[in-house]
Amino acid sequence: MIFAVIIKTVLNVKIWPFVAIPLASYIISTIIDVLNIIIFKKNKESSFIYAYKNIIPTMSGIKASLIRGILDIAFLPNKMYISLDAIIKTLYRLKISKQNMLEWTTSEEVEKQSKTDLKSYYKTMIENVIASAISIIFFAFTGNIIALILGIIWIIGPELAWYISREHIRKPAADKLNLEDKKYILDIGLKTWNYFKTYMNKENNFLPPDNYQGDRKEKIANRTSSTNIGLGMLAIISAYDLKYITLDEAIKSLGRTLETITKLQKWNGHLYNWYNTETLEPLKPRFVSSVDSGNFIGYLYVLKQFLLDIADRNNELIDQQIEVIDNIIKNTDFSYLYDFKKRLFSVGFNVEENKLVNSYYDLLASEARQASLIAIAKHDIPTKHWNSLSRTLTTLNKY
Repeated sequence: MIFAVIIKTVLNVKIWPFVAIPLASYIISTIIDVLNIIIFKKNKESSFIYAYKNIIPTMSGIKASLIRGILDIAFLPNKMYISLDAIIKTLYRLKISKQNMLEWTTSEEVEKQSKTDLKSYYKTMIENVIASAISIIFFAFTGNIIALILGIIWIIGPELAWYISREHIRKPAADKLNLEDKKYILDIGLKTWNYFKTYMNKENNFLPPDNYQGDRKEKIANRTSSTNIGLGMLAIISAYDLKYITLDEAIKSLGRTLETITKLQKWNGHLYNWYNTETLEPLKPRFVSSVDSGNFIGYLYVLKQFLLDIADRNNELIDQQIEVIDNIIKNTDFSYLYDFKKRLFSVGFNVEENKLVNSYYDLLASEARQASLIAIAKHDIPTKHWNSLSRTLTTLNKY
């Protein structure tokens, strides 16, 4: 810009080419993307599949190119100063002083020292303010609209830098709901909880029945699975979280269910797939399911964490329940459901025939994945089992 002003003053020629051409070269990638859309109607956002996953929101395509181009121009004075400062210091130290040749500051240290308020961004990017003032003054004397536009972009550059650098705080989904929606969801939750509250009773040995049928004749299915039992306990702690019941009620309910679980017949620590909730007898044919066992032990880990989180309430019952859970988890041996030659889990074990089912879970995305995670975490099976699970692939746009 300064160079263009000198040319304008000395030669009295139009200076817009001297400004536009360097700026265009600076944002050439954005220009190419825009031309690609206009001429060839192609957007790289829809033409490529990226071979990586992002854990934060990202932008791509023409929108990202335009925003990048605007930001490049907005930060230009500051970037120019940083580059010139580095070049001058390097040349001075290499040719003259011969000192501080290895002076540098880690990015982590810079982040610790830097302030994040808007005022600090303007102090750090003071070059933008100076360049903006020069451009606006030049516009006032010459009426050059390019100078005015650049002046405006540069003065808001620090604010743009501050805005895109703010910490992204994601609001919980529940906070986005209005009062009516929250009330509706809590009512649905209460109705769901009432099922467990009503039927996890003494008659069912405090286990959740598999289902309730409300046809012409009301009927409760007095059987339950290991998955159902685990979900029943999660329903109890969820009811406490949603303030449907008190902590004391939750602890007592969990204690009654855990006491029943300790009485149930087991196979190498595993619960059978189905029990009669009134007699607690396993239903025949007796079967142990890899999926259901994985679900059940996974739910126990969640339950244990809940109890650990409230362990400072000085309740003698919480410690006992944690001990019971630890024993159940420890004694549930997944190696008996695992084929060490195939490195895969069988669908389950047929107790009546005393053998593993000749069918295996070989896909990572199967319903047995939780069992795989749990078994590896317990060191019941080798870690290499995880790599034996197949990952399906597909082809899209030649990728």
